[in-house]
Amino acid sequence: MKKSIVAIVLTLCFAFGAFAQGPAGYGGRYGRYPRGGYRDRVPSYRSPMPVSFGTRIGLDYSSVFSEAAALDGRSPEGNFLFGFSLGMPVTRSLDFESGLYYIGKGGRSGSGEARFMYDLNYLEIPLEFRYNYFVSPYFAVRPLFGVYGAVGAGGQIRNYQSRDAFSSYSEGYFRRLDAGFRFGCGLAASIIRLDLVYDLGVANVGQDIFDKTRTGCLMLMFGFDF
Repeated sequence: MKKSIVAIVLTLCFAFGAFAQGPAGYGGRYGRYPRGGYRDRVPSYRSPMPVSFGTRIGLDYSSVFSEAAALDGRSPEGNFLFGFSLGMPVTRSLDFESGLYYIGKGGRSGSGEARFMYDLNYLEIPLEFRYNYFVSPYFAVRPLFGVYGAVGAGGQIRNYQSRDAFSSYSEGYFRRLDAGFRFGCGLAASIIRLDLVYDLGVANVGQDIFDKTRTGCLMLMFGFDF
């Protein structure tokens, strides 16, 4: 799994390097601009239709941090994610983005046969602001900060010792609602997007009100904006 992620990251970096050198301009909601660059463009937020749509796929490493031993799965677990984004410029350099994502979160505990796997699959809506730092007329670095809300859409807890599996939201285990902060950084070249994002859960996703349980998830997302 780790080798696959490294290969994907290297491939995406080479792709970004190729697009950053080309004259296509910054696509998506900014349109395509001539060789003079997009930094001197008429701000796109004045356009009658400033909204853009995008698609995203990616990988994530997630953990569950809990004060309750039965829910503590802080060993990272790899999962997939996919969804679409919705963006709107606020100023020339600041964008607002949201969307809807299906994200596999969770974690692992124990080792060998005495191990547990916690799967927590969510439908997630982020609300984030992105600042566009223009490295060149055709390439931008986009730090981001925001919040997210999510609802559980499935998942199982697997006990490998007893060979038993049951819903993660069974009584005494996890709640379906999650929320927290989101921060990270993205790259933009033409219509291509690459984002490294971390979801820091702050809501108690455990049903026990005394022992706090929260999620953490590092995501690498690749996609296009139109």
